[in-house]
Amino acid sequence: MIKKIILGGVLVSFLIGPKITIVGAQTQETITISAKELIERLSRIEENQRSLQRQIDDNQKNLQRQIDDNQKSLQRQIDELRNDLKWGFGIICGGMFALLGGMVALAGFVMWDRRTALAPAVKRIKIVEEQEKKLEKVLREYAGQEIKFAQAMRAAGLL
Repeated sequence: MIKKIILGGVLVSFLIGPKITIVGAQTQETITISAKELIERLSRIEENQRSLQRQIDDNQKNLQRQIDDNQKSLQRQIDELRNDLKWGFGIICGGMFALLGGMVALAGFVMWDRRTALAPAVKRIKIVEEQEKKLEKVLREYAGQEIKFAQAMRAAGLL
């Protein structure tokens, strides 16, 4: 496309003639440009355009490389954050399970300890109840033999 424009410009310059007249604001000047000079200038313009295009391409490549590097860096940071969060949640959950397990173990120990501590008292109560039954039996038998004793027991509500 650029070559067509340049070629069109060269053809127009040949058709118009070897002289180009530029009218200034204050004076009229005539500038003569030969076809050779025109071709040289156009070739310099082409070279400058190619150079600019190379610079644009290089800048695009550098920009794309920087974007890619930034994306990789950001992805790495996101991965590190995810990993840190996983470890944090794992530690918190592990601590909660350990605490819960400790509480269950402690409750079991307390229940076992109460049974162990109460066992002698329960045993003693059973012995006292057995002795009480024996005493009641003996006292009732004695009350059957002694009338005054029987009246005393009735007054107390034991017979």
